[in-house]
Amino acid sequence: MVLDFIKERRTIRKYKRGVFPPREALEEILSVTRLIYAQYPIPFKLYIVSGRTRLDLVPFMRQHYSIFMDLVIIGKLISEEMRPMYEKIMVEFMKDLGGAPITLIGLTKLYDWKEENWPDWAVRNWKVSWMMSQAIMLVAKKNGLDTGSFTFSGATVEDKILEFLGERDLNIAFVLNLGYADENPLPKKIEWKVAEI
Repeated sequence: MVLDFIKERRTIRKYKRGVFPPREALEEILSVTRLIYAQYPIPFKLYIVSGRTRLDLVPFMRQHYSIFMDLVIIGKLISEEMRPMYEKIMVEFMKDLGGAPITLIGLTKLYDWKEENWPDWAVRNWKVSWMMSQAIMLVAKKNGLDTGSFTFSGATVEDKILEFLGERDLNIAFVLNLGYADENPLPKKIEWKVAEI
C-alpha cells in the first residue's frame, strides 16, 4: 500500500484554488511529524501557512525565488523537446506559487551551507527533517492530497522567508505546497542500475 502511494505521488506545481484540505487530513499530517519527532527529537518547528498570511508570503517569496536556477536544473534533467513546456509551467507557477491553499515550512538548526563538512548534529537534523517531509508527502497522498517541494538555490530566499516568519535561530529544512492537484503530470521515466558487490 505504501509503495502505491510512492508510485502515485507527483510533484505538483498547479493546485485547485479555494479547495482547502479537510482538518482530519491536516491532523494526520501533523501526527506523523510528531511521531517522528518523538523518536528522533531535534530542534524543529512546522509552520502551516494559509489564507491571508500565504497571500502575503507569495510576493515575498516570488521576489527572491531563484526560478532561473530551477530552469537550469530542469534543463539538465529533461529532454530538449520537453523544456519549453516545463519553462511555461515554471513561469506560470511563479505567479502565485501554484495557488496551493497551504504551504508547509519545516525549520531546524542547520550549519553553514557553504561549509563542506557538516558536524554530526547538523547532518542528523537535516536527515530527520527530510524524513518528516517525505512522511508528510506520503500521508498527504494517502488522504488524496498532493504536494510539491520548493528548491532554493541560494541563501537569500531562505533569509527572507525566515525574516518573514520572524525566526532567528533556525534554518529552512523544507518548504512544501499542499492541496489538490489541478494538473496530472506524467510519471518520469526512471532508469537505474543495481551493482553487485
